[in-house]
Amino acid sequence: AQGKSHLLDDRAEMVKKSNRFEDCALTRSRNRRFCLTEGGKMGQVPSCARKGDEVWILLGVKVPFILRRVGSCYFLVGECYIHGIMYGEAVWSAGWNLRDIELV
Repeated sequence: AQGKSHLLDDRAEMVKKSNRFEDCALTRSRNRRFCLTEGGKMGQVPSCARKGDEVWILLGVKVPFILRRVGSCYFLVGECYIHGIMYGEAVWSAGWNLRDIELV
């Protein structure tokens, strides 16, 4: 009987943990959608992001951002998660290009 009780406790704990994970995932995904970059990277972007928007790494900021080109300036759409460039990986990849831009 103790074994069955123990299993039920483990299942109950798994359900609690699963519910916490689901709540966290839903909260973090609110107003977001999944994307695939032209370079084949998967990520999560603001729901208002659209095809043609660009992923940028801004100096001094810990997460990438989605920017939309408006003439010669850029409009800040919002922060994003792009797998493979979240922890400085992009800095070491080929094609790193440092330049000044104007945000509106």
